[in-house]
Parts: sequence; structure tokens; C-alpha cells
Amino acid sequence: MFRFLKTRVAPLQNACVMSTRSTIQCSMRVCSFCNYCHLRSPKPVRNTMFRHYATINTAELYTPLRKKTKQRSKKYAELLEVTNQTTSNKKAAVQKLNSARISMLVGQPDITLDKLHKIGSLNLDKKLHTTQATDTSANLKNESNEKNDMHCMILEESKNDLDDKSVVVEELQESGINDSTSLIKDSAFMDVLHQIKRDDKDENQDDYDKLLQRASKSEKASEYSKIPFTKEKGPLEVNLTDHNLITQLLAHIDVNAQNEMLNRGFKLTISKGSQLGESRIPTTAVYNLLMKTYASKSHLAKVSEIYDLMNQNRVRQDAETFALMFQVIGSMKSQAKQAEVVAQIVKDMNRCDVSFDDIVNVSQTKAEHRDAVFRCIHLASPEYEATYPKFDSMYNSKLLQNLNVGCNYRSPAEGVMTLDELRQIVQTQIDTEMQQELEVKNIVGFNGDPNLRQQAIERIAEWEKSWKLSVAKAFDKNLSHLKQKELRVHPDLSTLHPFLQVLPQEVYVEAVIREIKRLARSSEAYSFSLSSVYLTLGKYIYRNYEFLKKKEARVMDNIIQIYDKYLEWYMRQNSTDAGVNGRVKWKQLAQEVMKAGLCPEMTVPEWPRYILVNVGKFLYNIIVNDVKIPYGTKPGAPERLIPAFYLLFRNQHVHLTEEIKPHPHLHRLFSESHPETLTFDTVLLPTCIPPRPWINVNTGGFLFSKTDFVRDPYMGASTMYFVRNTLTEQLHPALDCLNQLGSIPWRINQPVLDILIRIFREGGSEELNVPQSPSSLPPLSEMLASLTEKEKNKNRISTLTIQHRRKKNEMYSLWCDCLYKLSLANHFRNQVFWLPHNLDFRGRAYPVAPHLTHLTSDLGRSFLIFAQKKPLGPKGLDWLKIHTINLTGMKKREPINKRLEFANEILDLIIDSARNPLGGERWWTKSDEPWQTLAACKEIDNALQSPNPAEYLTGFPIHQDGSCNGLQHYAALGRDQIGAESVNLHPSDIPQDVYSVVVGMVDEFRKQDAENGVQIAQILEGHITRKVIKQTVMTTVYGVTKFGARLQITRQLSGR
Repeated sequence: MFRFLKTRVAPLQNACVMSTRSTIQCSMRVCSFCNYCHLRSPKPVRNTMFRHYATINTAELYTPLRKKTKQRSKKYAELLEVTNQTTSNKKAAVQKLNSARISMLVGQPDITLDKLHKIGSLNLDKKLHTTQATDTSANLKNESNEKNDMHCMILEESKNDLDDKSVVVEELQESGINDSTSLIKDSAFMDVLHQIKRDDKDENQDDYDKLLQRASKSEKASEYSKIPFTKEKGPLEVNLTDHNLITQLLAHIDVNAQNEMLNRGFKLTISKGSQLGESRIPTTAVYNLLMKTYASKSHLAKVSEIYDLMNQNRVRQDAETFALMFQVIGSMKSQAKQAEVVAQIVKDMNRCDVSFDDIVNVSQTKAEHRDAVFRCIHLASPEYEATYPKFDSMYNSKLLQNLNVGCNYRSPAEGVMTLDELRQIVQTQIDTEMQQELEVKNIVGFNGDPNLRQQAIERIAEWEKSWKLSVAKAFDKNLSHLKQKELRVHPDLSTLHPFLQVLPQEVYVEAVIREIKRLARSSEAYSFSLSSVYLTLGKYIYRNYEFLKKKEARVMDNIIQIYDKYLEWYMRQNSTDAGVNGRVKWKQLAQEVMKAGLCPEMTVPEWPRYILVNVGKFLYNIIVNDVKIPYGTKPGAPERLIPAFYLLFRNQHVHLTEEIKPHPHLHRLFSESHPETLTFDTVLLPTCIPPRPWINVNTGGFLFSKTDFVRDPYMGASTMYFVRNTLTEQLHPALDCLNQLGSIPWRINQPVLDILIRIFREGGSEELNVPQSPSSLPPLSEMLASLTEKEKNKNRISTLTIQHRRKKNEMYSLWCDCLYKLSLANHFRNQVFWLPHNLDFRGRAYPVAPHLTHLTSDLGRSFLIFAQKKPLGPKGLDWLKIHTINLTGMKKREPINKRLEFANEILDLIIDSARNPLGGERWWTKSDEPWQTLAACKEIDNALQSPNPAEYLTGFPIHQDGSCNGLQHYAALGRDQIGAESVNLHPSDIPQDVYSVVVGMVDEFRKQDAENGVQIAQILEGHITRKVIKQTVMTTVYGVTKFGARLQITRQLSGR
């Protein structure tokens, strides 16, 4: 409060006017002095309250009011200048004239007295007061002026092309312009070109000098930043900082090239030259991308300049660098100059230990580029023949070297569908990935008024038309203001407007409309945090840009061509490729495409997180400020436009989170429309075709969409840095495991799904673990009415209110999860689908799709079966019966033969459960896993009804689990026989259960404490069970603390 009273004018541009009743839904401290929530501490600057971005309304630009300062008048002195012939009066500015300036004056005979005040602008004092930074910049400038012979020849080549007027005419004729009036032949036009060239050269040289001066200042600043007694960065932190810088530069260079702003990317690289020079990780990728942008425009001089810059900065060239140089050298007219330049490039190749084979194996985006590379190689080595690497499925690990020897590959989809059927579905998968989302029919039917619903749908369609117009107009206006603001300054990593120009305007508008619908359909009790929606929308824009880049480079067509041949290999019944798996086969097919001069893969530079957030923030500002809806305060009153969304603040522990929420009128209208579909992201769904095999951490899973190789919502930058810098050869076993798991086709168990949908539509069942709707929860008023007069105190009522709200939220969360599972299963009920896999942070493999997966709850596992069916065999029916008993949990301590005997004894109950699940004895409902038990009962009944159970074709999956895998690993590593016997690592007739052993030991200690009069031990008699201690025993080997273990046990005991 003292800061506000101290400041004469409090800044309002960072303050939000709000009502403590309507906006803030949780308790929040508001400034008692001015009734504002100040997001940031105020600065003592006089500012006016204007919006930062222009809108479609009459909003003014933000203009800070500068503090008025008194300007000092310049003082001059009149001097008499006497020469041999004349005498004249001169004016000179009054300055301090020290010894350094006198020596400078002596060295500059052209400086007269009237120009004495300009002597400071010559920057000659740098020669007298030199530092390490200025020496470096001076040397760098001298080296930039001293072009080597190769660069001069390339410059001469490009100059000759400009001087030759006939070359211009020939190029115009080749491009299809043959009209004499259109051909430019007069010398006046060539003079204009030369004048433009000279102007560009002068401008570029001035910019280059300024950039060098700026780089020297940053180096000088880095010298002053070395303060004693400060903690130095560790190697990992330094590498992460360098990696982030390279990622940012790659994104900006790529986006500027897409917007035809090549010089901005070049200037940005020059300005960060000192930081790149100090980087501990290779920076070759930055210069290669910069060279690639100019090579695509056939800019010979600029590519050569960047190549020289790499030599000056001592950046090690790689195969891609030399491939780009050969690409531009191959376009030179003179073959003699080509040979001379190629000879110098070959010397650099030998110095960098790069061979011609390495250059040939670099993928090119166009066939003519590959031809140019081969022409240059043949100039240096006429007898050269390209050799390509061979791929196999061998591993570096000695334990896995013979794993794939003698493997007889058989297609996982044999007998499921034909190759022609798969090829017809490929286009459907491509369309789904390009749209980035899929609409699935909602299994919950509509029971309301159809007229009211139709009116809501028509009203929303009318609003959507006006939204598109207002969003497009606001986007243009805000982008224009942003460009004016950012183009005034030098290109920097904080520049945003190029990322808002890489796509057509319609894409950004559709993205905003998509977000509006998503927000309006959300729960009334839930609101999204702005930080999360910013990032989500920014990722959506980036994926559109990634698809655009691959489509322009025709990489998508090449991938489809490779995938078509991969399907032929995948569907082959008896493969003749010994030791070849999906990863190896894809690499072989990609190599064949690359030999033809096509690009099999393209990596689009990732946008940094702050760019994604800022792009999303820019678009969300339009949603908040420019999306309006008509609303009347009273029935029959005239409607006025009000914001469709508003911001609110919630307390998240000690933090205050800003969130966005739709207006109640907008949410009510979308609820009345009752959408018939649910929208899912493509990367969260199964695929209709076999997944693309993983060949590295960046490529695999979906055909075009990019997914994470290692998923972890809380993964830090260090984890991703280690994953991406791990050698691909070391990851081959993990890649092949994921490819094998993802190659298995699945189907929906329709009889079980129909029963689940029926119970879910009828309101769910607590007994059968089918989530119930939150509307089934008794209202809070009934709970409060049941309280006695003594219990009706403030604390008790507050506790019940919180518990009721928490229970309602939990029920809604479980209900939505079940709705998604059943709706997706209903969508894929007649289809064959595949589940791409990836890893979590522990190295465990999981399907990418979170809703439709076999690694989920009992309900989710029950309706999934294998698409490829196989005969049961002579013992298959017995194993089905044993599996059914295992699911019930009734005979855990009995041997296998006893479990089979028990299954035969209750076979009538199993058949009754299969044929009359909801009206019979309902034996399956008493199982630990009821829905999987029901699915097993139906499979047993189908097998018994077949003529020969041994020949019955089944796709029923049998899930198996270990006996506390963590303790199994500990027992094996320590060769602990007692521990091995407890976790079934030692032969035994009766299955062992380590949890039961621990329960017996704990109960013995409890009895001793109870005999000694410990009251807690006496109360816990009969409550220490296997279920109470299972979680604690399981997590002990994973590092659970005593505090966490106590909470686990308390939670289990509280539910008893």
C-alpha cells in the first residue's frame, strides 16, 4: 500500500477492474485502497490506460507519456582561423579537449576547427582504449573483408550473370515469356539493376558493421558480467542454455525464410555470433539451415559468405554443409570455375573427415539438387560410384545380438484383412491426421425439446458467421500494430509477427473459432487456465505449419509412396527377408526413395515454448476482446453486445491463477444445442492402419502427426535433452519393442460393449463399477437437513460442503472418462484398429491413445480383443477356465490344478453368467474384475457351443501380471532365496503371496502391542488385511518415504 501512496500516478495498464462477487469465485485478497487486483508491482512511470492491441472498436494505441526533461543548450566559441592566405572566423562547440583528442587531431589533418565537435563520432578512441572485445570485432571485420579465392569466383560468377544481358533474356524465355514487349533488353533496365545492387551492397555493409559493433558490445558486457563469488553454471545447465539458443535460432531462421525475409534470419545469426562461438554443443545446424534458405533461391554469393563465416567462427562443417555447397556450385555456368572451387571444397572435406558417401547419403528435397551434387563429385573424382549403408536388426548389446537370428516373420494381420482393403483406408487416416481431430458420435442420447435444440443450433450458426468476420478484422488490425512495433527495432529472438504470417489468415481464424467452440462446450464448473490454453493453441498452429512445410516439399507424397511398399511387406504371409523388422524395412525403403532424388523425411524446426505461448496469447486476446454475443438483461429488452468470454482468478494453493470462462448465456446456448458428437485430437486415437515404425526418437507412431517418444507431462528440458542426444543405435531394442507392440491389430468385443452401453445409459451402477452421473448424487440440502442441532455448526457445514463438491467433481470426472471410452469403442465397433506405443519416463511401454487401451481399468480391458484369431488347441479351453478363476481372486493361494477343478465345479454358473448376465445368478458380479470375468464367461460359452473346442478360433487376450515386479528384481539381483520364494521366483507347488507374508508379520507385532496395552493395536484387530498394506509394500522398492507410506495406510484404513 505504501508503494501506491508513494507513487503519484498508479499505472492502470497492468490492473484488472473486477467485481469481487461476480468474477472471483474463490476468496482472494483485493487491494483495499483502490479495489483493484494489481498483477505486477507498479512502476513510477506516467502511463495512460490504453489497450496494447488495436481492436475493431475505437481503441487507441498504447503510448507512454515521457517525462519532460530540460534540454541543455549547446555552447559555442568563436575562433579566428589564420592560414597562409586568408583569415576567417569559425564556430566550434565547447568541449573538453584532452591529450587523446589532441593526438587524434594531429593524426587527422582534414579536421578543421569548425569540425572539431564531430571528432567524437569517428570512433577513433577505440584504437587507443582497446579491449579484447573490440580487437575481436576488428579482426572479424578484417577477415570478412578479405574474401578468399573461392568466394571471389562465386561473386564473379553471380556478377557475370547480372552483367550479361542475354542471360536475362534467355532466362525469361525459359520461364515462358516470349513476347517481345515483355522481354527486357534495353540497357536502362540493367543500369537500374546495377544501381539496386550497389545500394543493397552499401546497405548490407552498413548493417553488417552495426551487427559487428553490437556483437563486440555483447562480448564486452560478458567480460563485465564475470563477478567474483558468483556460482558458475554446471555443464548440463550450459548445454541446455546453448541448446535453447540453437532451437530458437532455427525456428526464427526457418519462419523468416518461409515469409521471404531471408536477411532478417541472417542478421539475427550475426547478432548472436558471439554466443554461438562460445557454445559447447555443435552449432552447424544453424549455419546449414541459413545456407539452405539461400541455396533454395540460388543465391551463390550469400551461400559462399555463410560458408566463409563458418570458417571464421571455426564452426566444423558436416556432410550437409558440403552438399549445400555442391548444390550451388553445380549451378555455376563455367565448368572450369566449378572444378577449381570443388577442389578447394574437397580440401575442407578431408580436413573435416567427410567422404563423398556421407554427402550422397544426405537427403535432398529436389532431384535437380541431387544431380548437381553428383556433377560436382564427378569433377573431383570421375570414377566415383556411390555406396549406401546396409541396415540390419542386430544390436550393440551382447545379450541381444542373437535375438533376431532365425526369426520366421509372419504378418500380425494375416487373415484379418487384405492388402487392397488396407490401401483404401490409408486416405481416411491421412484426412484424419490433416484435420488434427475426429468427431465421434456421443452414446448419450438427447431427451429434451427438439424445437429448443433447433433454435439453439440456428442461433449458434448465426453467431459463428459474425465471429469469423470480427476475428478476421481484429487479426489484421492487431497484426498490423504488432508489425509496426517490431519492425522498428533490430531482429531479435522475441520477434513474433513472422510466426503469425506463415499460414493463410483463414487458418488462424478457424483456429480461433475452434477454440471458441471448445471453451463453450466445457463444463460450467470448470475453467481453463490461460497458460494451458495458450500453449495448446500455439501447438495447433505449429502442427498446421509443419504439415504445410512437408506438403510444399512433397515429403508427404514420398512418405505415402514408402508406406505403400511397407504395407506390402507387412501383409506378406511368408516373408523371405530374414532378420528384417519394421524399423529396418522402413529404412531400406527410404533409402531407395533417396536414391531416386526424393526426400523421404523432413524435420521442421520446433518452435520454442515461449513462441507457442505468445502465438496462443495473441489469438486469445482476440477471443477475450473482440468476440461478442448479443444479450438482453430482461426478457423483451433490447439486446446489446457483451464479451462472450471473461477472465477470472482462482487460488491455487499459494498462487493466483488466471483462467478463462464462457459467459453463462453462451454456455447455456451450447448446452441446449446438445452436440451429437465428441471431438478428440488425432494423436489421442488409435489408427485405422498399421502404425509407422519408430526409426528414431523423432519419427514414428502416426503417418504424419508427430508424437513424443517419451511422454511425461512434467518432463523437464534436461530429460528431453538426454533423450535426443542418445545415440540411435543404443535405442534400437526399445524402438523395435514399440514397433512390435504397435503392429498388433485389435477389435471391439461387441457383446460386452452392448451391455456396458445399456447400463451406462440407464444411469450406471455402483455395484458393477460403471460410473454414475453427478445428477444421481443427493443434493447438499438433504445432507444438511439430516444433521442434528449440535452438528449444525459452521465447521461441520463447511466440511460437508467441501466433501459434496469434491464427490460431485470425482463422479463427473469418472463419468466423462467412461463416456469417452464407450463412445470411442462404439465408433470402432466394426473396424480393425492399431495402437501406436511410446514410453513413459520409467521406460514402460504404453499405447499413445489414453482412452482406448488394453492397459487400463477392468471396464476398458473387457471390450478389447485381438483382431487375428487363432485356434484354442487341446489345452486352450482349460486355460480359459483357469484365467476366469484368476480374475475372480477366489483361489489365489491354490495351485493351478485346484483352480481348474473349481472352474469345472461352477461351470453352470459361468454359462449362466454368459447367457443371462443381468437377470440370472449374476455370479460374475462377485469377481474382483467383473467385466473381464463376464467377457471370459462368454468366450468359454462360445467355445463349448462349437463342434470342436480345440479348433475354435478366438482372439480373447489373457492378461498376466507379475508378483510384485520390484521385489522380484531385488531378489534376483541379491540372489535372495527367501525373497525369491515369496515372489514366485523359486519353484513351488502353491503360489506364494508376499503381501500375505507381510500381513502375517505385521499382525504378529500388533498382537504383541495389544497384549502390552497399546490402545491403537487393540482397535486395529481384524483390520490389518492384504489390501491395507499392498500399496505400501509395492511402492517401497520405488522409494516411497515413511511420510508417504503412512498416508497410504491411513487412506486404506479410513475406507474400512
